[in-house]
Amino acid sequence: MLGSCNEKSGQETTVKAVKVKTMMAKQGLTTQELSKRAGVAYNVVYLALKGRKKTSFVSIGKIAAALGVEPEEIMVKE
Repeated sequence: MLGSCNEKSGQETTVKAVKVKTMMAKQGLTTQELSKRAGVAYNVVYLALKGRKKTSFVSIGKIAAALGVEPEEIMVKE
């Protein structure tokens, strides 16, 4: 299911920042526009894209849905 995560909401991982940025560019989205579309705080998206903070599976699911992809496509497997 698009935008769903099978993981518990308390778990976190890292996003594939380059891949997300490429998808954003193709869709003409800024970080602020992506955060609004996803319903995720700007700071969460910004720090995820900078690789400075792990992101919750819930937020990754919302970001993925906003980009029209499955969460697994933008998550780093740890």
